[in-house]
Amino acid sequence: MEIEMKIRGLMMDPVTNMPIVVLKDQGSDTVLPIWVGVYEANAIALEIEKVATPRPMTHDLLKKSPGRPGDHGAQGGWSRNCVTILSSP
Repeated sequence: MEIEMKIRGLMMDPVTNMPIVVLKDQGSDTVLPIWVGVYEANAIALEIEKVATPRPMTHDLLKKSPGRPGDHGAQGGWSRNCVTILSSP
């Protein structure tokens, strides 16, 4: 089953002091917290706030590369990211 989620926000874990990206299911109140690194959280915050940087960030380069999301031309492309959650028995 696939669930489309959007970034709901960023927050800090009060115990570990690590950033958390909070994803929210568009069709329900389900949320998925993902602990990320400081640099990743900073890049996400810059993108959310539409802050211009003096040089391209990695995600900027991916957006402009051949085979970017939704590009199904001669070079192929990709249309989505899929996160698989692994759980132990």
